[in-house]
Amino acid sequence: MKTFMERYGPRVYTLLELAILIAWTLWLTRPFLNLDPNTLPAGREFSWSIESHYAWDMLRECGACAFWNGNFHGGHPTLADPLSSTLHPLVMLTTLGWGVLNGGKLAFVGTFLLAGLSQWALGVVLEVGRLPRVFAAMLAVIAGHLAARIDLGAFGLVISTATFSLVLAAFMQLHKHPGARNAILLGLALAMLAVGGQGYIQAGAAISFFVAVIALRVYFARSDLSAFFKHLWLAVLLAVLLAAPFILPFLHFLPNFGKVLDPEFGASQPLAFVPLNLVINDFAFFQTETLGKAAFPAHYILFVGWLPALLAVYGLMHDGQPRRRQQVFLLATLIFAAFWAGSGEFSRLIIRLSPFQIIDDVIAGLRFTAFFAGVAVAPLLGLTALGLDRFLQIDAPQIGLALTRRDEQYTHRSIPITWLALPLLALALRGAYQMNARFIVTTTPGPEIGRVVDALKTADTQWVAVPFGEHFWLAPALNRGLKIAVDFARTWSWPGRDAPTPFLEASRDETRPGMEHTGSQDGVNLFASATGAAYAVIEHADGTFTPCTATARWGDISITCTTSEAGTLTVQEYSWTGWRASINGEKTLLQDAPWLWVDLPAGNNTIEFRYRPWDVPLGLIVMALGLSLSIWLWIKNPAHEKPGDSHLQTAQDGYFEAR
Repeated sequence: MKTFMERYGPRVYTLLELAILIAWTLWLTRPFLNLDPNTLPAGREFSWSIESHYAWDMLRECGACAFWNGNFHGGHPTLADPLSSTLHPLVMLTTLGWGVLNGGKLAFVGTFLLAGLSQWALGVVLEVGRLPRVFAAMLAVIAGHLAARIDLGAFGLVISTATFSLVLAAFMQLHKHPGARNAILLGLALAMLAVGGQGYIQAGAAISFFVAVIALRVYFARSDLSAFFKHLWLAVLLAVLLAAPFILPFLHFLPNFGKVLDPEFGASQPLAFVPLNLVINDFAFFQTETLGKAAFPAHYILFVGWLPALLAVYGLMHDGQPRRRQQVFLLATLIFAAFWAGSGEFSRLIIRLSPFQIIDDVIAGLRFTAFFAGVAVAPLLGLTALGLDRFLQIDAPQIGLALTRRDEQYTHRSIPITWLALPLLALALRGAYQMNARFIVTTTPGPEIGRVVDALKTADTQWVAVPFGEHFWLAPALNRGLKIAVDFARTWSWPGRDAPTPFLEASRDETRPGMEHTGSQDGVNLFASATGAAYAVIEHADGTFTPCTATARWGDISITCTTSEAGTLTVQEYSWTGWRASINGEKTLLQDAPWLWVDLPAGNNTIEFRYRPWDVPLGLIVMALGLSLSIWLWIKNPAHEKPGDSHLQTAQDGYFEAR
């Protein structure tokens, strides 16, 4: 009869691997486990980068009103924002469970864990031993491509980078075993990447996979890759269907996007220097413009260390088997393509070759190409795992050990001399920690922030402004339901739309144009509109104005007006297809104007504006079709285990059991 370990040993060791990885991640991200709502990740743009997550709070409060984001600068369609991570499953679960701020911190923890588990899964696909895949996964959690982005606070960059690791594991699994089920898994991962936010990692991934797949097709032209490419297209189709709630609103709104363009990509680093960011651990270096970069550390840091990089080079060697050759080729090509894209050379090439101005503008809008290079870390750590696995299998001399028992009998054991490399692996993890853990920290804004924000609260809905550029004001302001008139860091604009006029403003300046100084709070000056500009106001034929009382909950706006004369009601909320208006319960025509604008009769009137777009329901229907197709394909194509496919029981997995 088999013993417990003989029967369940591989599963026990697998659970041990996952437990080590989870414990490592929780320890590294422990600052984010502090659920004090006043404690935030220290990255300066964090509060701004998660503001779209309030959509889940609004969905619970008023349902479809969540489709319009009324937090900033006149508002915009919630799901059309490419910077937003609102639809990512990890954001949805943490926000619904713990709220926006604590949910954002826990989403960071989940993001790091996702990166580690995905890297571990890639090791399983590559059939490396337990130690190599655990080492690569632990390194993925603390590598600079994730941690350094927190210094910027760009939530979308971090979660999209981690999700790319999941996409890579699914992609390599599909290449290894083409089939409908693996195509579905890749489609799900690609859909998660599509809704991850920011756009830089998505663009870098698209470029890298495009180059890698084309190179694979050309270099291995004699190989039968038809099944792989057929199912790859299926995965892409499923991804488009599943991500439709974002894709359709984004494409619908796309003509209204304004973007700062840089066709020269001035912040890009020359290709020859980009790989050095993997091994440079001097933070002060990244604060300079040395080696052709800008002084933006969060854009360039990729640190993993010299040992993992050298192991990755060693991992380029393989046993000559066709499948292994293709795996190594794909990983190496993905790394090169990501570095090439990160240098800006690929973008410059596309602009030179493109005959269409719209393509040039889209490419030039992705001006910080250094972020693309973050895509290289996951495949590089895949090669690191291959290199370490190959190193540990070297036919090296054995070190004999004699262990004594209580009965003074000796038990002889031996280990390969290559296992003396274990301390070096520990030092590699320690080096990555010393360089990158500095970014995994929190900060607590002072209580004066809350007092100043309280001074901006108004009796009804109005636009207000907080000190420009100081992102830590945003979370307290949004938690109090304030509408912020000026954008802080949104990298796109709505051309032809003026910013709303703030009714109240807090500023470090002594004076503000069009505003009257009304006092100060905790050293911050307070101002009120000199013209009494209100969120909702009636303009009469004689040029006089009557303010109205307003209550706005994102896409649900209610206005109460009392006037003896007819006029035109203007609401400082951007007008866009999907808005509907009614006066005293009767539908009325919205005027064609940048702001919500209706003709209003004299008397006591209740005006309601509702944002109910067609693109979101259509996107949900298309997503449902994608889910239905995925379920049908999954049931229609049952799994069939092939001989030798049990990755968790390969001969290479025996490091902890047989060695």
